Amino acid sequence: MRYEQIKDFIEAAGLCQTHELVEAGIHYRQIKRALDEGIVQPVCVSVHGEIPGWYASPEVAEDHTGHLREVVACRMTGGVVALDHAASLHGLIPGNRSRLTLIVPHGCSRTSPAMDFVRMRTRNPAYLGEGVVEGYADGGLAFSITSKARTVIDLMRLEDKGWGRQATEAMRTFFEEGGEPAEIDSVMRRLGFGPEDALMKRFHELARYGDEGGYSR
Repeated sequence: MRYEQIKDFIEAAGLCQTHELVEAGIHYRQIKRALDEGIVQPVCVSVHGEIPGWYASPEVAEDHTGHLREVVACRMTGGVVALDHAASLHGLIPGNRSRLTLIVPHGCSRTSPAMDFVRMRTRNPAYLGEGVVEGYADGGLAFSITSKARTVIDLMRLEDKGWGRQATEAMRTFFEEGGEPAEIDSVMRRLGFGPEDALMKRFHELARYGDEGGYSR
């Protein structure tokens, strides 16, 4: 494969791993030369340096959006950006985005020393699909992230795991920005929560408090 073809491949893919380049007919020597010539660039998403075996086009590697690590983390784990990190990206809570939090399939064990993220494992496929939307990095690369409504739900259901303050703040912001209780209710039902579940009752108590102007006091 000529270097023009390598350039075309990486520009079309935006982001890829070593095995994808090799499967496309690119030899390891060619990958090294392409790196030396700047046709492809190693992926760096933190102060810890490069993520071994991941490459990007120069445009994507610039990471102007700051979301390249979300794309890599989701591809690496099959997970979804969630909880405090999703709330921060959605503007539901202020904050520091240094810690990346993902909900991942239960069997997921993949990580990298260069990726500072927390994994919340789930056996329930609904938690990886319901109320999940797409965010975007440079080059149109997508990553999975819980919607605003779903983010509020996850923070609420894990209040006892240390997310109580963030749950309250995210709920307040959700309502102040015009979010509808029906949206949260719908996602909760799709996740399997019924009217008699404690979480559903808790949500409706908080929603009534918001309707009465409690969040604006």
